[in-house]
Amino acid sequence: MLTRLCARCHAVERTGASPHAGAPPFRTIGDRYDIRELTERMSDRLISTHPDMPDFQFTQADAQAVRAYLYSIQR
Repeated sequence: MLTRLCARCHAVERTGASPHAGAPPFRTIGDRYDIRELTERMSDRLISTHPDMPDFQFTQADAQAVRAYLYSIQR
């Protein structure tokens, strides 16, 4: 799911640079955001202040899966 929705801009793996210069690699997202709060917002409707990032909404189960994945790849 993250590969399909996010990898166009973000590095979603443990290594590599983000394709979009302003998009943080997901392995460092915990340095900038509280992962639990961020993924809770995903099931409500995540609205970004960054103009290139689309608004999106995940199911509760998908948001929990994203949370687990993000925690697993943090550096």
